[in-house]
Amino acid sequence: MVSQVAHVRSVRMKLIRILAELRQASKMQGPVKRSVASWLRKIEAIETSVASSKAFKATAKRKPAAKRKPAPKRKPAAKSKAVAKSARKPPVMAAKSKTKPSKTTAYPTASVQEQIVAVAEMLGGSRSNDVKIADVRAALPSISRKDFDHALVSLHEDGIVALYRNDNTIEVTEAERAGAFMMADQPRHLMYVLQSGTRSKTAEWRVLAAVKEVAAKEPKGALLLVKEVRAKAGLEKKVFDDAAIELQRKNLVVMHHHDFPTSLSPSELRQLVNDRNRTYYIGIALRN
Repeated sequence: MVSQVAHVRSVRMKLIRILAELRQASKMQGPVKRSVASWLRKIEAIETSVASSKAFKATAKRKPAAKRKPAPKRKPAAKSKAVAKSARKPPVMAAKSKTKPSKTTAYPTASVQEQIVAVAEMLGGSRSNDVKIADVRAALPSISRKDFDHALVSLHEDGIVALYRNDNTIEVTEAERAGAFMMADQPRHLMYVLQSGTRSKTAEWRVLAAVKEVAAKEPKGALLLVKEVRAKAGLEKKVFDDAAIELQRKNLVVMHHHDFPTSLSPSELRQLVNDRNRTYYIGIALRN
């Protein structure tokens, strides 16, 4: 019933607008005017009956539907005290660790050993000819005494150089005494180069030092990208690859191979370490 009343009201409003326009027409005469008047009487009668009906009165009194209020936002679940406290603390970064570095590292600076051997050979040092440690030290003024002595220990322990004391104390000058290296509370004045052309050995030092330098900025035990270590070492591809493979053979580092090397471009493959079995390694890390 309500839908019928609404339809009648809609039709009525349309007819009233049409008849209002017809009334205003200037040339309404005779039968047209009588027809208009007849239509008006019929429409008014329909309007009267519709307005007096109970259904119309009920719809007229009905209040418009109230707008629905938006649902209140749910509050996030309360976090436990332990979680709340941990959220306040900033994440601990490996680079900002408060732990002090060890005073003795196996490979302090890769280029130090390389420079010492190169200068010693330049000054005539070999397996049969000694060279004064003070002269080598004087030729490398940019290297501190601590780093020089530390590198000299590594060279001696690896069998690359041999250190001896000059037993002829009369020949030892003040400069030689000042530049001597102290080992087991005994001065060492002379050096012999046992392994001439130690390029492969120094390459291993440089790769290992580069691994340690990159690893210092990452969490402990993190797998490092070979291309980042390669850029830090600054070696030719073959020299770097051979040194990295030798370090893995000596259990000093561990490398992770690439599962799908065929999916890489030639330039990307050159950044990886590859061995004789055509295995390509993408990651490298210090062995614990």
